[in-house]
Amino acid sequence: MKNKTELNPIDVQIGKTLKMIRLDRKLTRAQLGAALSEPISQQAIERYENGANRIAASTLVELTRILKCKVADLLAGVENTIKAFEDITLADRKSINLLQHYQAVDIPEIQEAIRNLTSAIALGLAKHFTRSKPHE
Repeated sequence: MKNKTELNPIDVQIGKTLKMIRLDRKLTRAQLGAALSEPISQQAIERYENGANRIAASTLVELTRILKCKVADLLAGVENTIKAFEDITLADRKSINLLQHYQAVDIPEIQEAIRNLTSAIALGLAKHFTRSKPHE
């Protein structure tokens, strides 16, 4: 089952495109959120742009009206994202998930501790598997 902290690459791609178009239109997140028929906060727009929240189809259509673009414009790049995601192995997905969790840590000291821990584990495993057997 998918971990709730994993971001869906399709949501991330749509969010990146939304941000790019919003910036091109010189709108702030607050302005875009306020322009919706049911206004939302700039933080909600930020979560859309980061892919942390999925955009409902009705909201997507309304965003295109506000941004004066087509739904296809907001979905640009999704096909490539789907193809790339399908090509990723399970091990790669776990590595990506680990990296996402690492990047979510805002404290440099904790990031360093994580790097040190993973290095120690990797070196320890390497030593374990490369030990020579005692001579009989």
